[in-house]
Amino acid sequence: MSAPPLLPWEVIERIINYSSDDTRTLHHLSLTCRQLRPRSLCLMVADIYLSSRRHVFTLCDFLQAHPHLRPLVRALTIHLHEFAPFPLLHVLPNISRLTFDSSKLRSRPRLNTLPNPILTSCRLYGTRIRDLCLSRLTFQSFQDFARLTLAFTNLQRLILLDVRSKDAKGGSSAQLELSKQRLSRHLRLRTLVMDGAVEEKVSSLLFKAVELTVETLYLEVDEGIITTHARLLSLLQTLQKSIWVQLRSLTLSVLQAESRTIKAIAAFLTEFHHPKLMNVVVHLHSDSIHDLLRVIASVEGGDARVRLDLDQALRFFNHPGIDFCLKAPVSARRTGMWIHELGKYFTSLQGGGSLRILCDRTVTTGDFDHEATCLRSWVAQHGRERPPSRSKHEISVAASHEGRVRSLVYSTDSQWMATASDDSTIILWDSEGRIVREWEARDLDCQQ
Repeated sequence: MSAPPLLPWEVIERIINYSSDDTRTLHHLSLTCRQLRPRSLCLMVADIYLSSRRHVFTLCDFLQAHPHLRPLVRALTIHLHEFAPFPLLHVLPNISRLTFDSSKLRSRPRLNTLPNPILTSCRLYGTRIRDLCLSRLTFQSFQDFARLTLAFTNLQRLILLDVRSKDAKGGSSAQLELSKQRLSRHLRLRTLVMDGAVEEKVSSLLFKAVELTVETLYLEVDEGIITTHARLLSLLQTLQKSIWVQLRSLTLSVLQAESRTIKAIAAFLTEFHHPKLMNVVVHLHSDSIHDLLRVIASVEGGDARVRLDLDQALRFFNHPGIDFCLKAPVSARRTGMWIHELGKYFTSLQGGGSLRILCDRTVTTGDFDHEATCLRSWVAQHGRERPPSRSKHEISVAASHEGRVRSLVYSTDSQWMATASDDSTIILWDSEGRIVREWEARDLDCQQ
């Protein structure tokens, strides 16, 4: 290992914390310097993924040899059919989150009735589990789903991602009612999260079972996953019929921001009012700001009334909001401009942080190589020397367009230049390469 680093330890710890979700980086940091190892190791064991039962017992042997690391383990992810509650949960005093995830398996596992010894061990040693996540699981029956959920007696947060029941289409109403009664008596959830792939009967079962205790509800509603508009309306209707005595926060996530889906959500929110409901947020997902504006502005023939209905439906809640979730990056410098443009379509939500833009990744200088080349060529053509690396000019270029430049126009006196990009913006530059003004292209098409 190398000598101790010269940076202040506060800076080093922040760097290590920033890498907490990257196991490979933490592993490299732990091998780089002896003084970096303790902090890196603490984060590495905080959230552990186990792919087989052999790994389960290997972890138990490791923790037995290093007992000081046991309190650091807070979360485990494992395949359900590989799970061994004892001795795993028994030796972890501070574990609070458990994830049963089959998404990485080649084929979807079909579960039979869960063995009673496993459920009994969960009841004995899983009392510290507060968060349970079930991902890509198919249960043999509704009873099996209820039995697994109720095995963790102090559960407060339940996340369901693509959860199904093998007898969902043929299960009897008596079986469904029995499962609902058991969950209603013993399940005391405060937070429920479900994606659009959860089967309708499973969602209906949970809505009725937890309507008296849930405070936070996150629901993914999308026709692309739910497959039919009728199914979407049925899901919202079931949500509407529940009592929701303690509900304080509701989030509806739309993966495909289509007019019909937004209209259904607006109609639902108009009637969905409960005494303690304060925070209501709608997530609108899109590939880029360009695609999002096409839908919101109804350029492609959508109903312009839709956005007004959603705007009016949200304004009656104390803390409403719309989050625009984008896959393509948007620079922090221009986020305010796009929020201002989007606010023109949602007038009652302007200001106060009710509109937000969320991106999968941040913008880097390398995203603008094409535009930087165009602008430097124009400056060189008019007798300006090429600026040195990392000059103010290059920084200005790196903070400008977020897409490929499609059009470039010069003024007759060679003092001004305008560029138009795929990101639906137009920028006016001076002869020094500085941004004078930028605005949204109203027709959203900068090809010409």
